[in-house]
Amino acid sequence: MSVLGSEVKRSKLTKRIVESCVPDSSKRTILWDTDITGFCVRVYPTGRKTYFFKYRNLYRETKFLKIGVHGNMTTEQAREKAKLLALRVSTGEDPSQKEIAKVYQPTMEDLAKRYFDLHAENEKSPKSIKEDESMMKNYILKEFKNRKIEDITMADVQTLHAKLKAKPVRSNRILSLLHKMFSLAIQWKWGTDNPV
Repeated sequence: MSVLGSEVKRSKLTKRIVESCVPDSSKRTILWDTDITGFCVRVYPTGRKTYFFKYRNLYRETKFLKIGVHGNMTTEQAREKAKLLALRVSTGEDPSQKEIAKVYQPTMEDLAKRYFDLHAENEKSPKSIKEDESMMKNYILKEFKNRKIEDITMADVQTLHAKLKAKPVRSNRILSLLHKMFSLAIQWKWGTDNPV
């Protein structure tokens, strides 16, 4: 049987079965698990083997969720994740919606831009904005620019504070700015806690 240019086979997916599957140089092969409906491994002509979970949501839309790549995870780990996904689907949840939400995780650079656009420009004086821009550019973004907001911890903030101990006034102003930014991030649903 062939689906979208892929050869389809069925078997209980085990480490031995997955590793013994020889790639077809002309097309992808899909091995469907006989125990968990929707669990499969896709074998690419390159030899890469990727686990997926296929399901239909409440709107009867078919979704294909990537679980992981064989080698980075074992077949048993993929099977356990597929079981959890199947359970979530059985309760009416659409796991792909949560996966999409995880994909976009704002960074400190994103938060800085939003801080100025939605808060500082409307609430602060030009002099205060200029000072915030200086602290942002020279300290906060130098330290955290590409870090995801949710990944920044209290220890990270304390480390930055310690680096600035020779400038206590500036250091406290930076902490105050960070505190405000994280508070706004929580209001905007970009974060769940304030590490400051």
